[in-house]
Amino acid sequence: MKPIALILTISLIALIGFGCAPPPPPQALRATAAVCDGGVLNTVPFLKVPFEPSYKMRPEPDYDAPTNPEIQADLTAAFQAAPPFFRAQLCGLQGIYINPAGCSGFDPSTCGSLSEIGIADNSWGFREPSRGDKYIALSLGLWKDNRCTDARSVCAAPFKLFETRRLLALLARTAEPAEKDSRQTALGDRLPRLSPPSFEVSPDTPAMSVLAALAHEFGHVLWWDTFVQPPGSVQGPNTAAFCDGSFYPSGAWQGRKVTLPDGRWVGFGDIRLQPDNSDVLLFSQSLRSANYARAFDGLHRIYSNGRWASALAAFSPDEDFVESFQRFFLLNAGLQQTAITSGKYSDSVVRNGNVAPLVQTKLQCFARLYQPAKR
Repeated sequence: MKPIALILTISLIALIGFGCAPPPPPQALRATAAVCDGGVLNTVPFLKVPFEPSYKMRPEPDYDAPTNPEIQADLTAAFQAAPPFFRAQLCGLQGIYINPAGCSGFDPSTCGSLSEIGIADNSWGFREPSRGDKYIALSLGLWKDNRCTDARSVCAAPFKLFETRRLLALLARTAEPAEKDSRQTALGDRLPRLSPPSFEVSPDTPAMSVLAALAHEFGHVLWWDTFVQPPGSVQGPNTAAFCDGSFYPSGAWQGRKVTLPDGRWVGFGDIRLQPDNSDVLLFSQSLRSANYARAFDGLHRIYSNGRWASALAAFSPDEDFVESFQRFFLLNAGLQQTAITSGKYSDSVVRNGNVAPLVQTKLQCFARLYQPAKR
């Protein structure tokens, strides 16, 4: 997927101010013909860069790149922790990659200049339009600057830190002025007066972070597979029939007809099809004008109104679908608690494995598709 030194300016020192020693020498990467072999995740290769998803390009593995066994251990642990229905979905992809874009090498320690926004931008789900092949890439930056709780020197962030960083990236992307000008520097200078928002979650494990990243990017692939057939079709998405019309009533989202995104691509933090004076538009205006108290009021309204699986879900019909799928998947993987503190507010997203009724209605749409066995 596709972030003002804004919130990141005040938070990254606190969030990622502890580095890790370089990992042991990497092992040579063996070429693999498929994502899985007998239902077991194969070695996940690096993406050959540069790569930009388009009609004429397909992602390819970089077989000359080394692989890090500690990163592979995180991916394997996440895969094994996933519900069986999601393992099957991942094994059905044509490729899963680690994307080194924005890094100077193939080790997370080389990603020092990669921002949280860059990490979000370099993680994506992609359905190739001509043949319908499906791919996921996760940014190598997901493994940078994390304190490991075991003997490893490289590991993914625990889920609390992953969720907090992702929200900070969303705030920074949303605060970007429509036209770059001197306001961006001014915003960055004024921001240190604020305390950054943060999450409390259970379980708080690196495996849950990798699972969340995989589920989100797979959700983008699933959106296209569900609504745009055949691959490459220029017709508008067929959204009205999904889940008996309960997800997109009459093919609309917040009263706006669901359309294909510009360029057939949804960038991280893209705002689409918002009704006039929506919470997201007001939230964006508050951030861009440096009214942070009002921005946190808006963030609280988004989280507390019971309609959205996350703040990002309120940004577009695409992200509503994707974040709802991710929440459905994580609940089936054992997610119990998620709460966000922002400014003077504290909002529960998941409590004792439950979500708000309107969100639950959306999650039930995915239960119809997968009917996962109870864990």
